[in-house]
Amino acid sequence: LDAEVISMSFSTQERETPCDNSSSATESMASALSSLRSDGVIAFGASGNNGTLSDMGAPACVSNVVSIGATNSSDGLAFFSNTDPNLDLVAPGRNIETSGLAGSTSSFTGTSASAPHAAGCAALLRDTGKYDSSDSIETALEISPTEVEDALGRQFPRLNCFINAPDDGPPSAVSGVTVRSSEPENVTFEWDGIGLNEIAKYHVYRDTEPISDPSQAPYDTVSAGTVAYTDSGATEG
Repeated sequence: LDAEVISMSFSTQERETPCDNSSSATESMASALSSLRSDGVIAFGASGNNGTLSDMGAPACVSNVVSIGATNSSDGLAFFSNTDPNLDLVAPGRNIETSGLAGSTSSFTGTSASAPHAAGCAALLRDTGKYDSSDSIETALEISPTEVEDALGRQFPRLNCFINAPDDGPPSAVSGVTVRSSEPENVTFEWDGIGLNEIAKYHVYRDTEPISDPSQAPYDTVSAGTVAYTDSGATEG
């Protein structure tokens, strides 16, 4: 299987955890997910949306799945989120805007929106090369300065992907800036790209005078994968 992170936004009837041996179906799930974990794959499962306090749906209730509940827009536990003593983590799950069909966007609510948040963070952590196992990634995700309480007073860590990211200091400096083409009102320049694991975007500052304070200068934002920029509003001089 050419995968390192799996997000499972589906759920069956709620069961006590761990549910590995509660039925033939969960036994099969547990066997497959145990094999994946042994191969270094980390799997996330949505806890379910029936607001129960003692059960989770499968596959979230399987022992080798990181179970994910939902938080609301106030950073509290969403009323619909299933919890139980073995819930691993909570993540945003209320009015989540995401991509839709034909380039559109859509908004939806549920633990099915929460699990991909955690899986996405796990993928980012794995991409840093700082975490060498699924166990180390799960541990990193569950270390959070923010905890969310359910109706029984149980505390669950709330996903904080930023706090879990390794601090490697500032990214490398941009180098190799050259003018690729120049014509009236259009100047294109390019640069040597910085590794995508170091940055998420570039700021291209623009002004008619030398920039002494970048925080006060206008800028355009371009993606980390971009290594060229055209200023179509240039003026002579």
